Amino acid sequence: MQCPKCESKVLLGLITCPVCGADLRPSRKVGPGAYSVRGVVQIHGIGEQYSHLLEKAGVENVVELAEHNPDILHIKIVKVNEENRLVYRVPNRDRVASWVEEAKTLTRSSHLPLKAVK
Repeated sequence: MQCPKCESKVLLGLITCPVCGADLRPSRKVGPGAYSVRGVVQIHGIGEQYSHLLEKAGVENVVELAEHNPDILHIKIVKVNEENRLVYRVPNRDRVASWVEEAKTLTRSSHLPLKAVK
């Protein structure tokens, strides 16, 4: 796991970063951008490894996932995994599209603002 503040590597399960003291617990606030990276885990089919892959591809929360174009996001995911080897099996385009659709549904049901699709 990586600290969002100082970007140092930290062990999973820690609640504060030993380097900078940043709080590593998932955000529990409701509002735009309030979901932590781990928040994407609530999307069906996204576990710990895929959440790290999405983070490296620039998706930090459910709202950002909902804003992405599935085709472009899939290309980013493939490229990131080729560079970092984070997962054994890269999700296919249809799976990424289902994640984006579920994120859109979740943001609508949570009354979170949804910006234009990137």
